[in-house]
Amino acid sequence: MNDAIMRVHDQCPGLTERTIGAARSASGQSSYEILCDMAGGISGKTVVDLACGSGPLSEIIACRIGATGRLLGVDLNASELQLAKQRLAGVANASFIQADASATSIPSASVDVVLCHMAFMLFNPPMPVVNELARMLKSGGIFVAVIPALREPSQIFKALMGSLMNAVKSENPQELSSIQSIPELKDANGLRGLFSLQNGFNPKIRIESVDVSLRGSPAELAEQALPGFYSSHLLSPLALSQVKAEWQAALEQSAQTYGEAVLPLPLSAFIAARI
Repeated sequence: MNDAIMRVHDQCPGLTERTIGAARSASGQSSYEILCDMAGGISGKTVVDLACGSGPLSEIIACRIGATGRLLGVDLNASELQLAKQRLAGVANASFIQADASATSIPSASVDVVLCHMAFMLFNPPMPVVNELARMLKSGGIFVAVIPALREPSQIFKALMGSLMNAVKSENPQELSSIQSIPELKDANGLRGLFSLQNGFNPKIRIESVDVSLRGSPAELAEQALPGFYSSHLLSPLALSQVKAEWQAALEQSAQTYGEAVLPLPLSAFIAARI
């Protein structure tokens, strides 16, 4: 994870939880809950929360693994990790490690499940992390991750992203490449290329859509959602306020059309199994 993204999390620990993590599905689930559901039954298993951040997913895992399971939270950012440790203080079978995702101290072939929420796309280059996953997972173990969608986003999402990207390209284009997703996640084929037989994984990766949305007044949605996009942190206060006003106007127009202000977040989840 690069320095620009680390600075964002140092300045705003818990950011992902407050933004993307606040979105809900039609049935009221967060993307953290959907991710954990995709892993299936994890009671009694050893589970790693990779890039655990402030610990919202770790908290769900800890409830599901039971007294005989084990949770390992891993994050490189000390500010985020401190929040996670505080959150799960007193949970005897939970521990946390400050480490790079590509070089943890977790013993080889000791983990049943690795979960990763909205971070895999930031591991650049990704292959060292894939190799580390293959090393720590038991045969038959699984890696499950939520990432930006491998599908077409909604019109309102495209409009908001267009506004934000135009502002960044106008004011700070030289930094834009530092916060962009890895190229391998542009489509499903790129993802399958990372998790291959050669790399220790069954190439038949399961990919699912994660349909969650943020809801509220246009002003509330613009205020809540905008900081969740790393590119917004490249803007000056003046440019950021201008983008926020543009977002609010677009959301107000969308609310008039659909009766409420809704921001669907185009997310996907995938499962890769260790052979």
